[in-house]
Amino acid sequence: MPLAEWPVGDGSLGLLEGFSSTIRADGSQPMRYAVRNDCTLETAMLLAFDAAYQARPDSARMATNLIGYIFSQSGLAGGPRADPKEASFGLLGWALDSPGSYWATTMRGPCWD
Repeated sequence: MPLAEWPVGDGSLGLLEGFSSTIRADGSQPMRYAVRNDCTLETAMLLAFDAAYQARPDSARMATNLIGYIFSQSGLAGGPRADPKEASFGLLGWALDSPGSYWATTMRGPCWD
């Protein structure tokens, strides 16, 4: 569990997925340390809405940093996904611990480059 005194990030290094759905006997849940594009970009969208609706510049800055991280720094938008000649052009890798996979919209399971 993150401690209250830990610094709040600015999104420039992405964000962690969160907690596992596993619930231990004591009620605690293990942390997930994956950096996933879906979790990161959904959070960026929420922060962008917050920035627009509530006029919060810090939320806009964090949203921009999260989007920049996924598309420019994480590598999830690079490699064959950045090459118009490749079948995976324009797709994003699913997670840093599994960058060569993505989930098909048909939900049939993982696909690999």
